[in-house]
Parts: sequence; structure tokens; C-alpha cells
Amino acid sequence: MKAKANAATHFGYPDGAKEATADHFLLPVSINNFAGYLTRLLLIGTAYFVLATGGLGLATVHPSATAIWPPSGIALAAALLVGLRVWPAIFFGAFVANLVASEAVLASAAIATGNTLEAIVGAVLVERWCGGRRVFDTPLGVLKFALMVMAFAAAIGASAGVTSLMLFGLAEWRLFADIWKTWWLGDVAGALVVTPVIVLWANYPRRRLKAEALPELAALFAAACAVGLIAFSPLLRPALVATPLTFIAVFPLLWAALYRGPRDTATVVLILCAFAVWGTLADAVPLFVRPSRNDAFLVLIAFCLSVSIPSLVLSAEVAIRRQTEARLRSREQELRDIFKQAMLGISLRAPDGRLLFANDAFCRLAQRAESELLHMPLRDLVDPEDWPRNLKLFEGAVRDEQPYDVEVRFVRPDGSRVWVHGFVTPVFDETGALRHLVSVSQDVTERRRAEERQRWFMAELDHRVRNILATVQSMLRLTGRRVQTKQEYAAAIEGRVTAMARAHSLLRRGQWEGVKLEELVRDALAAHLAGEVETIAIAGPECLIEARQALDLAMLLHELATNAAKYGALSVPAGRIAIDWEQKRDGGELRLHLRWQEKYGPPVTEPERLGFGTELIRNILEPHGAAVTMEFARLGVRFSMDMPLVDPGQRWLPEMPLAD
Repeated sequence: MKAKANAATHFGYPDGAKEATADHFLLPVSINNFAGYLTRLLLIGTAYFVLATGGLGLATVHPSATAIWPPSGIALAAALLVGLRVWPAIFFGAFVANLVASEAVLASAAIATGNTLEAIVGAVLVERWCGGRRVFDTPLGVLKFALMVMAFAAAIGASAGVTSLMLFGLAEWRLFADIWKTWWLGDVAGALVVTPVIVLWANYPRRRLKAEALPELAALFAAACAVGLIAFSPLLRPALVATPLTFIAVFPLLWAALYRGPRDTATVVLILCAFAVWGTLADAVPLFVRPSRNDAFLVLIAFCLSVSIPSLVLSAEVAIRRQTEARLRSREQELRDIFKQAMLGISLRAPDGRLLFANDAFCRLAQRAESELLHMPLRDLVDPEDWPRNLKLFEGAVRDEQPYDVEVRFVRPDGSRVWVHGFVTPVFDETGALRHLVSVSQDVTERRRAEERQRWFMAELDHRVRNILATVQSMLRLTGRRVQTKQEYAAAIEGRVTAMARAHSLLRRGQWEGVKLEELVRDALAAHLAGEVETIAIAGPECLIEARQALDLAMLLHELATNAAKYGALSVPAGRIAIDWEQKRDGGELRLHLRWQEKYGPPVTEPERLGFGTELIRNILEPHGAAVTMEFARLGVRFSMDMPLVDPGQRWLPEMPLAD
């Protein structure tokens, strides 16, 4: 509470506080700050007395009533900034000044009471209804302040003062209206011209007065003084020239209101009014020359009010607009910074298609800098095949003002394509007109490829199932022709189906990328490799067999092993089989050369009819580019095969062209 009370007793914003609270109005003075409080009272009271003495020296209709009364502005500003505790300074300053002028103690006390009530009531009303010390920050606040001063504060001071003069016999009742009018206008002018200067400068922290702004500020005040000298001072002759020059006072007022803000505008108003008072006292301003000095002062006061209120209203409005624009620019920059760091590509396009903004993610999608994209037509970024569809959707969004989404290919500088999904939304201004279109873009190339892979898998699965069914159908038909009993038929079918199933297991373990030839050979001959005597020799480099060929080779090896076990080298203990292979390139094509040679088996004779293995070779392998030879030599069967292979550096699933 102590810190709060101390802060509230400072002029302007206290250090470390952004804004003074309204509570300072009623806070008591702390003991620790009592000396500071007395110092402020002394300064305020002295300032009030000096200005009041000068104002009363210009009194016309009555020694205690003058149209030039700056103390009302001092008193109201002090009450707004310091609080209601400032009343002793106002009372004693007004009391002493009126006592010196009239030497009437009771009348001076009554007038001082009215002056004090004027300041206190005016401050309370402004604090309650007009925003307190922030009253001059808005046009409405300025107008409310003027209304409170004219209708209440100045009326209280004028009514109390003039009534005191009448009651104590210092003025005649028939002069009540004239004296009241002069008194009221003087208080109104003092409040509307002086109070804004003090409050606005007190509200403006000195640390915000930047050095680079001082030259412009000095130039503005110098221009105001120069205009005051030209338009109002008695130094200019002849008087006929001075009359039209009076209106050049509008130029420094506009300069301050449009470019500097309420604080400097109020200061320029005070400077010009001070020069106008000087010129009026010297009868140098034809505009203010009237039959009586009081009438001249009344015209002067009207001039001061006419330049003060509109200028403050205009400057407050400009300041609000400038602050609003600054906030909008700040928020726009914040949004740009957020968009810049977004994971998704965000771009802004004008209704004519021009790119206005692109964040980092969008630039990465296009693999181009933002500066390049800003000068690049949208047509050059989109693949020519996708452009007509994209253009139609874009023009429809501009015409119908409806969002849309689209997937197109961006052409990168190296000629590569990337699939991009964009969601485009129109953005409207405050009038409802289309301002621009915002696009949120995402790289969906992998998704498109995954979808294409899935379609390819389904087609491949369909093809393979049909091949397997065709193979099984042939197997059932051919096997039935070459067996004599049901037991032989069942055993043959079981062995061949098992061979296909084992090959599928190998492919599944390899995630259908293919299977190594050595694994395929050893799996097909697993039943004959389990003995202690090595009857089968397997040799060859590492070779990857593509999935579609692996099933055919597994079936072929199974048939060769089955025939060898029944009739060939594997039917006798001394029989041996040698299996080897090699890879060669023929005109850039990778080919497999596989050999199967049996020896030390029973004498071999060429069969009188074709077996299942021969039918398999003819129906499956040869149509796929395989060249096969089979020799039935006396020492054993010799089989060789030459077939094309998928390059190990390539995937067994080719990259299919992505469909639109």
C-alpha cells in the first residue's frame, strides 16, 4: 500500500508503472512522503498565485473577473495528476491572489472556495466519466472533457465567484450576467488551453522522448512561434495585412495534429493563444479589435476555444488511427513470423494470381526463394498438364468467393515434380470485398506413390493369384495324367503345393522384395541336404531373384529334385548333384545362367513322354524370356537355364508413373 500511495503522488506515470490508477484520487498521503507532498502543494500554490495575479491584472468588467484565467487549467491539471489532496494549494493560491486584488478577506475566501470546488468537481467528473488523465487520448474524451468543463466545473467557479461578489457588496446585481459570462469564459479557456498541456506532458515519460525526434519537435515549436509573431504580434504593420495572416495559425496546428500527436498539438495551441493574448492587449490583431477590452477578450477566448477543441479532437483521432495501424502492422508481422515457421506451406495470392507472400515451407516445396516466387507467374510453377484444372478452380474461387482444394504437381528448377495438395480460402476485407486468397500446401508425393503402389499391389496380386490358380490347375491336370494311384496323386500334389508355399514364405520374409537364389535352392533341396554325406554341391555368387520369378524357379527346382530322388542321382547313395550359377550382362541386361548336373546315379535314358517339369518349362519359363536346355546323358541329367534378372540396384516393384 505504501508503494502504491507513493507512486500515485507522482506527476505522470510513476517509474515502473505503465498506467496510474484512479485510486490515487482518494489515497491518503503517507508519512514518509509528507515532505514531498508539502513541496508539491507549495509549487502548485505558487504557480496558481502568479498566474492568478497576472490574470486579475487584465480584469475589465470587475477587478475580480477576467477573461484571461490560466489558473483554472493549473488547478484542474493538478487535481487530475496529484489527486483531491491538492485542494489546499488551490484554495490558498486563489485566496491570496484575490485578497491582494480586493483586500476583502471573506469575499476572497468565498471566491477561493469556488475556485477550489471548480477544480475538485471537474477532476472528479473527468476521472469518473472521461477517462481521468487519459482523457485526451480519444476524440470522445476531448469532447467529454470540454462538456464537463463548460457545463459543470467552470459554471461552479463562475457562479460561486460572482455570487460572492454580489453578497459581499463588491459588485452590483445588474452586472451579474456580464461578470458571470466573462468569468465563465475565462475559466473555460484556461481549462481547455492549459490543462491538456500539463496533463499530456506529465503522461508522457521522458525516457520515450527520443533524441531523433527533438529536431522535428523544435522545428514545430519554432514554426508555431513564427506564425504567432506573424499573425498576432504588434510587430507587423500595416494592420490590414495582419487580418488575413491571422488564419495561417491553422498550419502549425495541422502539422502537430497530423504528425506529432495530442501532446505537441496542445503545446502549439498554448503558444498560439499566448501570442494571440499579446496581440489583443496591444490591439494589433484587427480580428480581435472591439469597442471594449472585455469584448475583445471574449472574441479572443472564442478563438482559443475554436482552435483548441478541434485540434485536440483531430490529433486524438490521428493518434488512435496511427496506433491502430501500428498494432495491425505488428500483428501482421507476428502472423508473418508464425507463418514463416509453420510446417505447412502457406502462401498469399492476389485475386489476379500474383504471389504476395510465401513462407519457408512453401519455398522448400517449390525449391525456390521467396524473391523468385514473388516475380514468377503461377503458370510457370504448376505442371502444364495440371495447369488448366488449377486455373479453372482458381478463377472459380475468385468469382464465387468459395474455398477449394486441389492436388497439382509443382515443377522444380531441376525439372523434377512434386505432388502438392493445396487448400485455398478467400479472405475478405471489412467491406466484404475479396482481398486475397490464402493457400495451405502440403507435399503429398509419398502419399500419391503409396496409393499408386497399393493399386499396383492389387493389380499384381490379382495377376499372381490368377497365375497361381493357373499353375495349380495345370498341376492338377498334368499330375493326374502321370500317376497310377490316388496315393501317388496326393503325394505329388502335396509336394508341389508345399514347394510353392515354401517359396511364398521366403518372399514374405524378404517383404516381397525378392529372395536370394542360394536360399531358394537350399529350401527346395532341404530334404536332401540333411544327411551326413554331402551329396549336393551348391556354388554361385549372391543373386536376388525377383518375386514373380522366384515362384517359377521354386517349382522347377522341386521337380528336378523330385525326379533326381526317384530316378536320378539322389536315388542311390553314390549319386551327386552339382548346382552352380553366375550373373552376366548382355547388352546392359542382367541375366542368370544356372546349371544342374547329376552324376554317379543310375544310367539315364530320355523319357518317352514329357513330364510335369518339362511342361512347367514350356508353359511358364520360356514365355518370360528363359532359354532352357535339358540333356539326358548316361552319367546323369544336365540342365541349364539362361533367364533375365531384375537388376539388384532396382526395386522389384517399379516406380509407376503417378496418375492425375
